[in-house]
Amino acid sequence: MPDARRHVTLSKSHVETAVGRELVNLLKELSADGNVSREEMERLRTWLEIDHGVDFPALPFLYETIDQISSDGEVTEDELDRLALAIERVLPKDIRLAVAAQRTQARTVRRLAQREAQRQLLIAGRAARKAARDAALARARVLYQDTFPIRGAFRSEERRHACNRLMVGDVVTLQREPGNTHDSNAILILGDGDVELGYVPR
Repeated sequence: MPDARRHVTLSKSHVETAVGRELVNLLKELSADGNVSREEMERLRTWLEIDHGVDFPALPFLYETIDQISSDGEVTEDELDRLALAIERVLPKDIRLAVAAQRTQARTVRRLAQREAQRQLLIAGRAARKAARDAALARARVLYQDTFPIRGAFRSEERRHACNRLMVGDVVTLQREPGNTHDSNAILILGDGDVELGYVPR
């Protein structure tokens, strides 16, 4: 790994040479949008592989960084950020500050976009699951579904026994009782064989 204490920033005398100006212009171009792409990394590698006849410390530093990043054959976004930082380290201070600001802004925009994409995936997943549930209910010709405790289930031994025998998927009948003296809106729940189970909660 390149030494973090190594002095690799292009000096004023470096920048005043033709190779120095060419390198600065290339690095500024690669960093113009605040990101360094894989294609831009390869473009820089190709430039560095040419013998420019100079011994600027920046050149082997950048090449070593690229070599380490691509050594496993896979280049991640974090590794491209690492190359962007290496480029900033090479650039003279006045240029570096502007390039660093662009990279910071681009990274913020990228993270916000990634977060929004994750949010949209989550929303889409929820919608898909709801649609699947709704379709299943429609196929089963279910008009309404709810979960509730059966009222009055423990008022008699017969009701307790019938409720204990219930299993998921068993069919029950809901029967209105307009003549019920306690509640004219009462709905009686009947199990197999018209055995009383109790009532739908008010």
